[in-house]
Amino acid sequence: MMTKTSVVQSLQIATTIIKSFYHDQSQAAGRYRQWGDDEDQKALEEKFISFLQERLGLMDVVIENVSHYHTQVKQKLKTLEEKSKVPDNVDEFIFAGSYTHAKTLESLLEFIEYLVLQSQNDSTKPNEFVSIGVANIENLWSLFVSGPNFNSDQNMFLAWINKQRLQQVQSQQNNYYQLVTKEQNIFTEEEKKFLFTNILCNPADVRNMPVSLVKVFHKYFKSINKAENNLNALKKKMKILRFDQLLGMDTLWSIALHSGSEKVKEVVHELLVDLHLKFDHANVTQEHKQAVINVFVEKCMAEMESGVVA
Repeated sequence: MMTKTSVVQSLQIATTIIKSFYHDQSQAAGRYRQWGDDEDQKALEEKFISFLQERLGLMDVVIENVSHYHTQVKQKLKTLEEKSKVPDNVDEFIFAGSYTHAKTLESLLEFIEYLVLQSQNDSTKPNEFVSIGVANIENLWSLFVSGPNFNSDQNMFLAWINKQRLQQVQSQQNNYYQLVTKEQNIFTEEEKKFLFTNILCNPADVRNMPVSLVKVFHKYFKSINKAENNLNALKKKMKILRFDQLLGMDTLWSIALHSGSEKVKEVVHELLVDLHLKFDHANVTQEHKQAVINVFVEKCMAEMESGVVA
């Protein structure tokens, strides 16, 4: 993929090849399209993606292309800066290939998402799922968040991570099939926990964390602690099950106390208050709830007296 050919065109070709695999197999078998073929196509696409991942390390190749394009943009930007010709709208500028910068990044992220989600069609075969991988998550974070070429790159990546992905699937209940909505995830449970505990809980600059990054922290704080049975979160309702075991509390307090953004403080303060008040009354004693509230008040008062809280 790392040639003079446009990245977007290369990804379009790759997607077409994967999707065409089903039709080629059907024609080879002398079959005609019939009802139920959509599910067959998804199954074959999944197998073909898994095959490419096993034989070629497809995901690593795609991430390498992301890194390569990032370097191309950085080099081109340096040249433009030397000539004082940096475009006003970098998203609409063509740094490499035939498509705009925003379109190129969007296509790369969409292709990663396509590979992951398409490989998850058959939930009975998790061993065939294609995942991004912890090392690749670190690499993407470094490219888009720690050292982005532009703020818009960071915003696009964080929005992609934080996006809610819903899929309608058939579910059998009482001998009847009905469509139900389920959430799809681009990260495995292991990858989500790594992202939260190793990256999100160790921000490089708490004071200048953008709202978009704090919203990602907020989402994964709930997701990881729910997986750890520390809280129960359904839509906007949340109940705390094990306050003392909550992961990420030190980082949450650090953001709340040291952020220079009022919008960030608003998001974090709301979560902090909820965490100290919304207990599962059936499993938490009144004494424990009061103890947690007392600690919360004492911490706030101590920080106010020390002049840390703005």
